[in-house]
Amino acid sequence: MDTERYIVAVEIGSSKITGAIGTRSLKGVVTVLGVDTEPLTGSVKRGFVVNPDEVSSKVKRLIRKLNNRIGASKKIKQVYVGIGGQSLHAEDHMISRDYPEGTPITEDIIKRLQEEAREMPIAGADILEVVRTGVLVDDKPKSGREEIEGSNLKMSLKLIVARDDLKKSVSRCFSGEPSVVRYIPTPLSTAYVALSNEDRQAGVMLVDFGAETTTLSMS
Repeated sequence: MDTERYIVAVEIGSSKITGAIGTRSLKGVVTVLGVDTEPLTGSVKRGFVVNPDEVSSKVKRLIRKLNNRIGASKKIKQVYVGIGGQSLHAEDHMISRDYPEGTPITEDIIKRLQEEAREMPIAGADILEVVRTGVLVDDKPKSGREEIEGSNLKMSLKLIVARDDLKKSVSRCFSGEPSVVRYIPTPLSTAYVALSNEDRQAGVMLVDFGAETTTLSMS
């Protein structure tokens, strides 16, 4: 099996580091091959890494454990890293764009504007994720991926934001291989797994009790 098809995720919490490895089929179905943990004591405070040397050592041990699950001849080269902490929060943001009359408003246009929002500078903070919450074309709701012609696009977003030194503190624990593909807000990924579409549309609140931080997530 090609190692490039493996998906590896690592979450650094206050009491432990958790890693998971799996594969994804062509239909998008993820199969988890294994989960391992490494305990932590005092090295992470409310999501902020205060002892990067110890955490880095534990990360390497965890990666070796996950590597053993797929065979000594395989090598994990990239990982997704879950990030959370006390400074993590959501901010509302609105994008409005005008176009020539009858312009096809495609999903590519919307995704491009969403990615542009990710690069928007916020003093002292990093934008970790951009979540689309609504799209209007000429003041009419757009749902699904269908193309709509119009002259004005309004998109409401939730910017998942954290102090810029939070991600920096975590990134110090990953040098060389494996490299980090992307930092993902842990509350967001947990909500996608734990809540159904119906739950999210109904505004169900998810409460995650961590060792030092309790996080609330709600659509």
